[in-house]
Amino acid sequence: MSTYFGYFFSGPDQFIGLGAVLILWGLLTVLGRTAALSGNMPEVNAVLGWALVSTVMTMTGVFSFIPFTLVAGTMGVTALGAAGWAWRSGHAAFPGGAWKMLALSLPLLLIASAMEPSQWDEFSHWLPAPRFLLLTDAFPSATNPITGTQMLPAYPYAWVFLSYLTGRIAGFMVDNAGSLLNLLLLFSFGFTALRLALQATGRDMPAHLSWPLAALALMGGVAFNPSFVEKVALTAYADTSTSVCVGFAAVLAWRLLCALAEGKIEDAKRDAWRFGLVAAVLINIKQTNLVPYVLILATTGLVALRDPAIRLIQLAKIVPWMIGPSLMIYLVWRYHVATAMDGFPITEAVFLQFADWNVEAIPQILASMLKVATSKGAYFGVMAVAVMFAARGLIRFDGPFARLSILCGGVFLGYESFMLFIYVASFGEGSAKSAVSFWRYNMHIGLLSVIFGAYGVGLLWKRYVDERHPIPTWIKAAPVLLVGVVAVLATHRYLGREWPMKAVNAVLAMTAAFGLAWVVRGRIPPQIGRLIITALPVTLTVAVPLLLAPMIRFDHEAPKPHATRVVKELVPTYPAGRKMIILDPTGTGEVAVIARYYLNRFSIPYISAFQTPTTESVAAFLVAEAPDDVLVFSVTPAVTEALGLSLESGVTTQITRRDGAWVVEKSWPQPSADQPFF
Repeated sequence: MSTYFGYFFSGPDQFIGLGAVLILWGLLTVLGRTAALSGNMPEVNAVLGWALVSTVMTMTGVFSFIPFTLVAGTMGVTALGAAGWAWRSGHAAFPGGAWKMLALSLPLLLIASAMEPSQWDEFSHWLPAPRFLLLTDAFPSATNPITGTQMLPAYPYAWVFLSYLTGRIAGFMVDNAGSLLNLLLLFSFGFTALRLALQATGRDMPAHLSWPLAALALMGGVAFNPSFVEKVALTAYADTSTSVCVGFAAVLAWRLLCALAEGKIEDAKRDAWRFGLVAAVLINIKQTNLVPYVLILATTGLVALRDPAIRLIQLAKIVPWMIGPSLMIYLVWRYHVATAMDGFPITEAVFLQFADWNVEAIPQILASMLKVATSKGAYFGVMAVAVMFAARGLIRFDGPFARLSILCGGVFLGYESFMLFIYVASFGEGSAKSAVSFWRYNMHIGLLSVIFGAYGVGLLWKRYVDERHPIPTWIKAAPVLLVGVVAVLATHRYLGREWPMKAVNAVLAMTAAFGLAWVVRGRIPPQIGRLIITALPVTLTVAVPLLLAPMIRFDHEAPKPHATRVVKELVPTYPAGRKMIILDPTGTGEVAVIARYYLNRFSIPYISAFQTPTTESVAAFLVAEAPDDVLVFSVTPAVTEALGLSLESGVTTQITRRDGAWVVEKSWPQPSADQPFF
């Protein structure tokens, strides 16, 4: 039982970090409420507050020497004043019933707050960057060079600011702040997905969510999100925050188009202003986020051209509200990169010389993209349907659904075309032919599938439930088939792939299919049906994280927990001036990036399996680097021969040079594959 509780609890700092994240979220929300100009979409308030904070901090960091701590404190006091104003004026900053969503999400939040960072890119940039801000209170520049772990200094800092602010509130660097913030962002967007589904049925969002609706809102951002991947969402990566900002921007663009079509000019202006603030965050997260932003603007214009109810002059009048904040922050940051980072290893993406473009590889690139798409059928299937309805909307325009279809389908097609272009014009031949990271890049626009799906489900509900049209056989059969497929895949992935489990798969699939068919045919009493509909979302929302905690805790995958434990043990006593290298001839090199982060070293040289280590290459590496210490994480004959030591396999060893010879300083037994790390 203690092993199980270890998935949810890691120590007192866990609760300090979680509390700091929730405090920051509350301050951003009340600050965003003052900028929202309206309270009819409160779930976006936190992003609007984030836009204000990141804009102020970026402008201050670029054009002054005021430390970020002072700026953060000022914004905090301003947020408290905004909270007082909202309370006295009766303007709610949070969605009604948001506390129910927080209560239902507690198991997942506990898991995320207990996790440790474990992914390569976290240690390479998304964690060193906020720690650098905490240590120096300023952007990296020629006058404020990077002295700790290597990072990507030219990346914008909107996402990094949130981890920095969490650290200021907590009093220490909260390594898992990014994963907690990602969840809160997804929960907020799930609220919007529920709003769209209800709107499609002709219903208004209730002032206060019931427990079942709160559960459905949570599912909208996670369980019903086909682009949700725990190894991305529950990390410090910026992919999820990008996706949420893209989703909110698309929804706001759709809302302002609908408002223009209905002649509600003031509503359109408010949504255009909120769109501009969300876009200012979006392009200040990562450089490439400029692409989905431009695509949303372009498809917004396309809808306006096609929609007979919209006058283009009306859209033109609110365009400055849409592009003003984002254009300002984009130009400010590019100015900073051009003027203050002279001599820095900026490491930004560049285009190849035209002669080196992968033009001949286009068929292979397309084949690789298609292979990935077929393996992620839920997301790409929904978006394929969106593209079809977008084409239909361009031919036969029929109101709000056509606007949404053109927005979602148009952005999707534009983004896939952009992906093909950069594989041809920017990537190396091998990476281009394999369409490297194609699925991860699609996560940046993944919530478009949730927008389209939620509204589409609402329309189906209105037609076949509210209006009592006969339900087509294919709609009855689709859920049965879906439940059966999900049951098979879940047991196949989590319970085993041998023949006994295949039998379990079959039984579960048939049980789910017959059970759902029984419900569809109306063979259960209405009271029981209502109880199932009411209790099932709440039960699933709470139970699934409790049941799948071992699978969600991917940070327990070997050898990351052991490497983290070893390096953390070295941190308090390891001298700053000593040089260390790492030998991990059977590993990927991830232990080196872990060590760089926790020891706060710009770089730690290493040898991994990718370098095909031999006795000669290891010996030459030792001579060239001339280290004071060597951490040996895996043992091969090449390592033992080069060091002249007999080392035990399955043990991590610290080797120190004394009197010209290598001696063992300390050893750590490595846990077995089935041994827990807590």
